Amino acid sequence: SKNKIGADGVKYLTESIKNLNSFTTLNISNNYLGVDGAKKLSENMMNLSSLTTFNISNNYLGDEGTCCLGESIQNLKSLRTLSISDNKIGDNGAKYLGEGIKNLASLTSLDIFKNTIGASGAKCLGESIKNLNSLT
Repeated sequence: SKNKIGADGVKYLTESIKNLNSFTTLNISNNYLGVDGAKKLSENMMNLSSLTTFNISNNYLGDEGTCCLGESIQNLKSLRTLSISDNKIGDNGAKYLGEGIKNLASLTSLDIFKNTIGASGAKCLGESIKNLNSLT
């Protein structure tokens, strides 16, 4: 958290952890990842099946970066906590995020603070999480 890893750095980091079967927590917040970093991260995190906590807050992901992550997050079946606050996520990003988390039955906490999600994005996200009974 709070480094300057960037897109290239996150690629190297996730390449080295992608096959760690017991890896449970990834806090990569405040690292200037942007869209390119989100793409590189999503390419390597699909195998992190034991990940329970993922904090990617404050990384300037936007809607496009959130789309990339949404595709890989859906494979994280053990995920309980997702913090994706302060990432300039709008309505389209909320839709992609909702698609990514809608079947994560173990998800108990979702932090979307300080984004730019409007009414239509909230509706999409709400539809996606309505059946997540473990979400508090």
